[in-house]
Amino acid sequence: MAEDDDTKDVVGYAVWFPFFSTWTGTRGRHLDDLYVRPDARGGGHGRALLAGLLSGEPLADLARQASPVDG
Repeated sequence: MAEDDDTKDVVGYAVWFPFFSTWTGTRGRHLDDLYVRPDARGGGHGRALLAGLLSGEPLADLARQASPVDG
């Protein structure tokens, strides 16, 4: 979750989960949803959420990151 530094209000969130591909025998992460409130956009909150996702585990240990885009 991302919060505003001044008000501590929640301004965004990211939903992700680890996965294991039985096809390739490798691990990865799937970004299912990333949302930042419209009035909080442009403040770096989405970037911070993605940075948190990417820092959770050494990327060298993962085969891929998946984040399909709809719309």
